[in-house]
Amino acid sequence: MKIRPTELAQALTKKIPTYIWVSGNEEALLLESSKVARDNLRTAGFTQREVFFVDNGFDWKKFYNAAQNLSLFSEKKILELRFSSAKFDEKIKSALSENIKYQDPNVIFLLTSPRVEPQVLKTKWYTSIESTGLLVQIWPLKKDEFYTWLKSNLIKHNIKFTKEAVLVLGERVEGNLLAASQEIQKLALLNENDQDFICDEETVLDSVTSNSQYSVYAAVDSALEGASTRSQLMLHKLQAEGIPPLLIVNAIARELRALLPMLDLCEKGAPISSAMETAKVWRSRQNIIRAALTRLTPSKVWLLLEKAKVIDHAIKGINNRDPWTQLSFIFITLCQ
Repeated sequence: MKIRPTELAQALTKKIPTYIWVSGNEEALLLESSKVARDNLRTAGFTQREVFFVDNGFDWKKFYNAAQNLSLFSEKKILELRFSSAKFDEKIKSALSENIKYQDPNVIFLLTSPRVEPQVLKTKWYTSIESTGLLVQIWPLKKDEFYTWLKSNLIKHNIKFTKEAVLVLGERVEGNLLAASQEIQKLALLNENDQDFICDEETVLDSVTSNSQYSVYAAVDSALEGASTRSQLMLHKLQAEGIPPLLIVNAIARELRALLPMLDLCEKGAPISSAMETAKVWRSRQNIIRAALTRLTPSKVWLLLEKAKVIDHAIKGINNRDPWTQLSFIFITLCQ
């Protein structure tokens, strides 16, 4: 069944499906809906989770084993499949179709992917998933929806705000939800230290201006543009300011995943402008994305996503790599 992101929480209180598939090209909204799903499933007793990153070389045997071995221990577990591309080969189609037959109340499959192409929506394997699960389709926000989203997130962080503050914040981040989330987190810190805090226009301007030059999203944008020297300076500044490397690697991964569907279209002969239109790239970001699409290839993007995974593991202590050295490598490679 297809539902809106805003309907997901209520739908999960009525019935827990075998499949939950969240798809779309707006990473911030994708993460939000995925978190809603996980939080509600956790409340329902699904306290265990295993995450699989699916690419062309994915070992489906590991996934099958994880699914089939659960019943031996009577655990309630989420098996999360994260697709970096919405280009599904025969192995993926076969695996997903086969898992529809696998009915275990202790197992939930949570899928996340970029936007699923219209022609895929009509295929037999996809409609069979639709009949047994919840399909959450995420679309880029229109201007009025974007401002509603801003207000909602300010309220979630218990921030009192003026109408002018919301308008200024929206103008400054230019529709970039990741940038907006970052600014709201900064405002939330001010709110924690002052019970009488009210976010007004001046507060937003001070917050955005104080860190705009070397902010996470500005640094990533410089790398996407191919500005090697500038992006490295910004990265060093972020490190000196104590910005968590996880924020940076998440921002990079978000942009890289958003580029993949557009690069696939370009490889098929579509003009860059057409690929950006299909992906609904904001006008204010088109020059940046155009520069990246002109320079990058799908194979390079996949390589950088793998490197981002290494950084994520380093931050979590899974390996002994230095996150900042690895981030510098990503920035350099992204600019080439």
